[in-house]
Amino acid sequence: MRLGLMVAVAAATLAIGAQSGFAAEPPNQDDPCSTVGRNTCGTLGVGAYHTYRYGIRWFGDYRGALAGEKKPAFCIDLRFWYPSADYEYERRSTKNLKNREGGRVTAKKLRRMSYALWNFGRSKNTTQQAAVMLYVHGLMGDGAPGEAAPGAIGPTVEARYRKIAAESERLAGPYMLKTRVSGKLQVGRPAELKVKLLAASGAAVPGVKLRLSSANSDDLPSTLKTGRDGTASARFTPTRANGFLAKLSANGLAATAPTM
Repeated sequence: MRLGLMVAVAAATLAIGAQSGFAAEPPNQDDPCSTVGRNTCGTLGVGAYHTYRYGIRWFGDYRGALAGEKKPAFCIDLRFWYPSADYEYERRSTKNLKNREGGRVTAKKLRRMSYALWNFGRSKNTTQQAAVMLYVHGLMGDGAPGEAAPGAIGPTVEARYRKIAAESERLAGPYMLKTRVSGKLQVGRPAELKVKLLAASGAAVPGVKLRLSSANSDDLPSTLKTGRDGTASARFTPTRANGFLAKLSANGLAATAPTM
């Protein structure tokens, strides 16, 4: 079992973990960062305290628990201690990641978690950060019945949770770029490059910036952006007779799995 946090970073999502016991509760119940259920180690981020059927809890992210890391982090073990900058977190693999009850966190769940953290978990909105927190725990399966339910703290957070869950399921990676060229590839004759970005589900991914480069054309644009249908196109004119070769890369996409 690991006491851990999840952190979103560019083109990937980081999960950070520290070794813990295998019991369902911390081996030491005296949380050094908690007084009357509230964090005293200065590692709270964006969110709010709520008192519900399981007592008082922070619903949101954590910040400042990792040296040199300013991005928001999310807990992956309910009922364990609040994070402290003094804890010796270290990077681990998510391969065969399990929750405290031994339930496996599948690759599909990790992909959705990564998408949610990257695309929703970096906001300054308390409702959204709470919804991401609940979604992460829902994927981890580390809560008692209702402890991390979508509607645990009300309909506003639940509505945001449902949106995050639906989009994460539809648009999580791994991603694929489909390309084709229309027109005859002849020197000095215009042609068109068409690309489409697809998620693992087969859904088109909109609003993603693509970088292009080619040594066989002088007028190919350096960037494109996928539209609502996940497609983008660019006209170009080949300058060499030895074929056409273009390099494309998609930036700002979530990783297919967190790094722990």
